[in-house]
Amino acid sequence: MRGIAGASISAPGPFEPQANTYYNVTPLDGLTPEQAESYLQEYNQWMLQILNIHEAIPGHYSQLLYANQSPSLVRSILANGAMIEGWAVYAERMMLEQGYGDYEPELWLMYWKWNLRVIANTLLDYGVHVQGMSEAQAMALLTEEAFQQQQEAAEKWRRVTLSQVQLTSYYAGFREIYDLRQAIKSSLGSQFDLKAFHHQFLSYGSAPVGQIRRLMMAPVAAQAAATSKSQ
Repeated sequence: MRGIAGASISAPGPFEPQANTYYNVTPLDGLTPEQAESYLQEYNQWMLQILNIHEAIPGHYSQLLYANQSPSLVRSILANGAMIEGWAVYAERMMLEQGYGDYEPELWLMYWKWNLRVIANTLLDYGVHVQGMSEAQAMALLTEEAFQQQQEAAEKWRRVTLSQVQLTSYYAGFREIYDLRQAIKSSLGSQFDLKAFHHQFLSYGSAPVGQIRRLMMAPVAAQAAATSKSQ
């Protein structure tokens, strides 16, 4: 169950939606005192708040809860990884934009470090699996350019050697979701409602963001055209 991530969510599937959701945190029992200290320096009190938004509320826990309520079993069972990870990353920024943490500069600083991690994940995955990036090059990218602690970087190297593509899904999904929100907000202007956007977006289950965009933009375009015609 430990897998290759420090924290994760084990959510029930659509055939048992009322089952428990488990928030998994990998213990540090396999690390030396020096490795444990390095790891905990990475996950300080500010970073942990962002991690909790990502994994729990309104990140993975909320999104997967909504997915189980979707009328389409196909969209719930055949989940799109970029949509799932993208939503969790989007939730981090959205929460801080809406005032979580009272705009504390330390929290925003850690958010931007976390955001840099998402981008570095994409570069790392592509670099290793397409361009033949070495371990030394990967560690330099993560520690010197993304400012990660040594233990975090070492764990990420292990993760990228045991997986492929998944590390790219975070930024890819986030970018699509954020751009969709901005496009709808631009079209609707003062009529845009953030809560309504979230409810509608999550109602489609874990479908690819491109398909969700098509479904959400069609009525927005029609509304904008009707408003323009009436004017």
